[in-house]
Amino acid sequence: MKSVDANLATGDLEKTFMDALGMSKVQVVLHACKSVDISDIFHADTGVAVSQTVLVCLMQQLGSSIAADGKSEFDVETEWLQEIVLVVDSTDAKIGTHVNGVKQQLIKHVGDAIAKLAQGKEKRKLTGLLQMVKGIAV
Repeated sequence: MKSVDANLATGDLEKTFMDALGMSKVQVVLHACKSVDISDIFHADTGVAVSQTVLVCLMQQLGSSIAADGKSEFDVETEWLQEIVLVVDSTDAKIGTHVNGVKQQLIKHVGDAIAKLAQGKEKRKLTGLLQMVKGIAV
């Protein structure tokens, strides 16, 4: 976690997320997500502020935990996943071969979450996210 915080302090978003993802702990990834203004990533003047590799890895790690019981990070996960799904580029040579597999995993995880959280606001958010994920061209 120290390296993630150190990279956050320098403003190196790519390295921040690569280090967080490399630790393979969703809590560390969520810490990085919560420590960054999401608009600095997805509404940067020059486009998305991190690589497509980071985006597909974030999609995979955040998606893997979305169906967990007792979630306190549901809003963070769904907001980030929605933004990622809008900008992930399946034609990017570095991630193209991985996008479909990650997409299928995310469809399963979101479907599982809908079954567990089948009520109110959460269900609407997940249903919308599911439709967005299904729309990723591969």
